[in-house]
Amino acid sequence: MLKQEESKYALIIVMGDFFGGAERRLIRVYNEIAKRKKIDLYIRGSDNTKFRELIKIGNINVTNYNKIVCYRSNFINTIKCINNLMFRKYAKIHFFDYNRFNHFVSLFLKQSHTKVICTIANYNYLKENYNGICKSDLEKLIKNCDIIDLLYPRGVEYIKRLTGNKRIHITPGTFTDLDLFKSDKKENIILFAAARLENDKNPGMLVDACILFKDKLRLEKYEVWIVGQGGEEEALRNKIRKHKIEDFVKMKGYVCTSKIMTKAKVFLSLGLYENYPSQSLAEAAASGCYIIATDVGDTNRIIDTQCSKLIPCNVQELGNAMMDYIYTKDEIKELYQKQIRLFAEKIFDMKISVGYFSYLLDLS
Repeated sequence: MLKQEESKYALIIVMGDFFGGAERRLIRVYNEIAKRKKIDLYIRGSDNTKFRELIKIGNINVTNYNKIVCYRSNFINTIKCINNLMFRKYAKIHFFDYNRFNHFVSLFLKQSHTKVICTIANYNYLKENYNGICKSDLEKLIKNCDIIDLLYPRGVEYIKRLTGNKRIHITPGTFTDLDLFKSDKKENIILFAAARLENDKNPGMLVDACILFKDKLRLEKYEVWIVGQGGEEEALRNKIRKHKIEDFVKMKGYVCTSKIMTKAKVFLSLGLYENYPSQSLAEAAASGCYIIATDVGDTNRIIDTQCSKLIPCNVQELGNAMMDYIYTKDEIKELYQKQIRLFAEKIFDMKISVGYFSYLLDLS
């Protein structure tokens, strides 16, 4: 009797100069699934050297993948990548969000009867004509896909209108590496971390709060670290210099978060519209950081308000929350640190996401 060939699966990641939260989540969870299933990882927009550099900075393990192939962004490599995806006879292929490459791939795979999982990970798609991507573009992509994985529960009704009766699955929150990110000895550091320092991440509100509370922050000998790059980075640097607060507000660039999360006492998640399901927030909770987050979207799903604080999107409120923590007694701060770690162990375990995505792969 001929041995039945083992099913193969592929994950496609389109990347730029750095990984965002969605990329890190999917690569990590599929690396875990790859212990039991044959999974190939396709990286679009990077060569192997750059990819290896970024996974090191991002604390991403890729040792379990069956194969990893990197393609620079050009026409010839696009054709090569599509050919590989077409002819390797994958049982399912998974990518996330709209881009022209994913759209073309979905068209080709539809013809070859390969099933496609599409994760909708960008909250901004709920806005009309976001970044040049209109509703009809997203609708065309989704209709070529067999399984829709939706990161944001609040987007269900909108995506349903685009997909008709197609079944939508909701990502079970986020996760982190609970062994890598651990509660440790803390320093007087308030940390803001986002891969992309864009307007909707709201780093400007933090700089404004630092300007408003600069005397108190200096008196209490606290530093504020801003991690990330791109977007508003240069404008933030200029504002920090203009107001002469660079002595305690430090722009750190895109760095390995596991090396700084354990040092920080406070982590800030200041999204204008949403903080759920931030991987940086999960890393901070696992590291025992007191969390101050804007009370927007579904943020309350990943916050324990007994040892963290939700605030309005307001500079004064942010400054007040930072100072309230700083003036808290040390024994209470230590209690917060322990409680937040226990909360992280309860809801940010990767096993939940591994089970969920394995289930999507097994769907007929």
